[in-house]
Amino acid sequence: MEDFGKMRNSDLAKECVDRLKKTIPGIEQRQEKIGALTVHRMKVLTPEAAEQIGKPVGNYITLCCGAIDRLDFDLRREIKIFTAGELRRTAQRLCRKKSGETLCILVAGLGNADLTADALGGLTTRKICVTGHLSDRDPFFFDALRCCRVYALAPGAQGQTGMDAAALLASAVQTVSADLLIAVDSLAASGIDHLFGVIQLSDTGIIPGSGVGNHRTAITPETVRVPVISVGVPTVVSSSALVRDVLELAGIDSPDGKLQEILENKVRLFVTPGNGDETVRLAASLLADALNLAFAGEAATLGGLS
Repeated sequence: MEDFGKMRNSDLAKECVDRLKKTIPGIEQRQEKIGALTVHRMKVLTPEAAEQIGKPVGNYITLCCGAIDRLDFDLRREIKIFTAGELRRTAQRLCRKKSGETLCILVAGLGNADLTADALGGLTTRKICVTGHLSDRDPFFFDALRCCRVYALAPGAQGQTGMDAAALLASAVQTVSADLLIAVDSLAASGIDHLFGVIQLSDTGIIPGSGVGNHRTAITPETVRVPVISVGVPTVVSSSALVRDVLELAGIDSPDGKLQEILENKVRLFVTPGNGDETVRLAASLLADALNLAFAGEAATLGGLS
């Protein structure tokens, strides 16, 4: 189903590589088991490899955690600890600073918080333990916390504000003198198994809306002038991908010309689970707890957030 695969929409680098079903020069991959978690690590090393999969040069971590709405307490805790550790190590590598009071983080929650499938970023920022104001208002208390300066902002969707999120974030980064921007966003998957079932971390930045064909200005180190870590969970899958899965289960290698034409040119529907409201809140809490654990330190503990 090679031609059919070309029109799949996905923000997940792992899916973009898997669908080609071949070894791609310039891409390094490895998979490991960490406790109950499966972690896929990918490095895109060359522009040629990046063009083939449609993702920028950089590092991608895909944590396969299973359905987020079915995780028990122990597994949620394991996911938070793993994600926090990866965030902290990536931040230190990109900023060349140790995590602590010398590192300033801006967490940006992208998307429209009023739409379930696009609400992950905004809901996550509401649960971030911000500490940046403490460094000015109570420096002695802030020093005792031994945490990063953390700020949070949800710039909203362009249709709500009339302003481009990348431009707003570039200004905010400059205002708070952030060393690092962490962009949290809802993602689109091309496989139903990944819907609310994986967490992707990347050091390449993000193009909001790219997975659903609604591209906005890229949020990258070039546009905001600081390193960017993107974090996301797939909240939607295209209806075309669902049809593809059914066809593959039925043993149909490729649809006929008419069906393929409809799927490629006339169907632009994206679906989310019926319990999406609850699940996106659980995903937002999971990511916020990981971010708080990574950067807010004792402040998060005092606030009962970790």
